[in-house]
Amino acid sequence: MRIRQILDLLDGYRKNAHQGGGRLANLKRFLFLYANLFSLIWIGYGTYAVVADQPNGQFLLGFGVAFAIVIFAASWFSYWLMGHYKRIDQMAKHVFSSSRKQR
Repeated sequence: MRIRQILDLLDGYRKNAHQGGGRLANLKRFLFLYANLFSLIWIGYGTYAVVADQPNGQFLLGFGVAFAIVIFAASWFSYWLMGHYKRIDQMAKHVFSSSRKQR
């Protein structure tokens, strides 16, 4: 795909999201379902390890909680980035063009 086609596709996602649904809302639902599922697996396994008094059980539970925080943050950031890509792209163009002018 060409860059213009990709940008048009992303713009379609953004427009559909602002109209009360669409692909971006489905993406958000998928990302948070994915994050919930894997967080539940890791935290559940860590809880089981602590209850069963396995070696390093607290470490596994801590890793599960940290993993949950990171995956939720990554999901939120990717959703936010898809909704604000035009503004970020304009800021990046401005920064890179101004750095070329200063050279």
